[in-house]
Amino acid sequence: MISNNNLERMKKADKAWASVLYLFEHHSKLQNYLTDSYFDLDNGFINTDQLLKLSSPWSKSEKFMLRFAIHLFNGETSVNLNDIDYLDSNNKKLVMETLKIRF
Repeated sequence: MISNNNLERMKKADKAWASVLYLFEHHSKLQNYLTDSYFDLDNGFINTDQLLKLSSPWSKSEKFMLRFAIHLFNGETSVNLNDIDYLDSNNKKLVMETLKIRF
């Protein structure tokens, strides 16, 4: 498990990190993967390849949220904003809050 001190440090250091961490902390599926297995906060690394592979059986909305987080972090994945239509109101609010944090 990632320590709260490391999470808070990264949130203060960089808006990209702050937005990704916010999304992972508040999304019911993504919060399960906010661990040292996928996040190396000391070296500023997210194992995006492993997360994307892991998400293959997920629902369309869950995949969107992961891809959206990665896109905000480093632009490595593309997202179609029209896919926001697949999200429920709670996830739409998360997307909006995350955009506010990032930009």
